[in-house]
Amino acid sequence: MPTTSVLDTLTPILMTGGLLLLGLVLMAGGASIAFGAVIKGARGERAVRRVLTRHFEAVHDLLVPDNREARSWTQIDHVVRLPACLVCIETKNYDGLIFGSARQAQWTQVLGRNKHRFQNPLRQNHKHVKAVEAAAGGTPTQSLVVFTGRARFPKGLPEGVCKLEELIERLV
Repeated sequence: MPTTSVLDTLTPILMTGGLLLLGLVLMAGGASIAFGAVIKGARGERAVRRVLTRHFEAVHDLLVPDNREARSWTQIDHVVRLPACLVCIETKNYDGLIFGSARQAQWTQVLGRNKHRFQNPLRQNHKHVKAVEAAAGGTPTQSLVVFTGRARFPKGLPEGVCKLEELIERLV
């Protein structure tokens, strides 16, 4: 009868544990990438908040019931009160080249050789505008998307999009 060593007995357990550990490391890596994006986004929102706070009456990180979906909420980066209307502002802190138009469902970010598709932020903000209009009793509400990073738009900025440097002039 062959003898079984302790190592033979533990190998399947160690391999399973190793695979589990590898899975956890990979998940943590993905989480750290996602967490990095959250931090970068928060940094962009803080930059917009600083500009708005100096010049306008605004609220930030507003949760509003989504009037299109029961028991659903939508988070709005900033809402600015102007004399004639409210303005919902969606902040994007992106770098690289951005390709997209107002009508496209997806836009593309190009960083070197890497391409990343993301939801058209104008469409994302449209949902915010409708929720604010409903919550504010039909008060006229407009949309504005502000890019705070080093993003460049080789084909020009779509209507309803501006860079942080242009934010004040877009609102006055």
